[in-house]
Amino acid sequence: MSDTNNPENNPLDARMFEELESIKPLHSELMISNPASSQYYKDILKMLAILEEHGCTTIDTFPDEDVIVKFPDGTTYQELFPRTTTARFRIMLPDKLELRMVDTQGKCRLSIVIETKEK
Repeated sequence: MSDTNNPENNPLDARMFEELESIKPLHSELMISNPASSQYYKDILKMLAILEEHGCTTIDTFPDEDVIVKFPDGTTYQELFPRTTTARFRIMLPDKLELRMVDTQGKCRLSIVIETKEK
């Protein structure tokens, strides 16, 4: 009998374990499409303000249209498994603000998970 609880004996588990361990630098940006038309516009503005406080840059492409969020140098990301109908990512800003991004066929949702305050 093989020990399937050991990742070395189960190729799928070994791959997932390897990918869970891989934290990669994030040199990217995220576009928020037409936030002014969203019923959550006020919440989106609050989120953008928090991201700016933590070193992100936001760029309005046109008034009341798309907003581009650029992450600061040192931002990392990690895909979360198991993958379902969506791809889920943990994004960590250099100052330890933690975000989650959910990608559903090219449409992304971004949320702030934990905001740490240094004492």
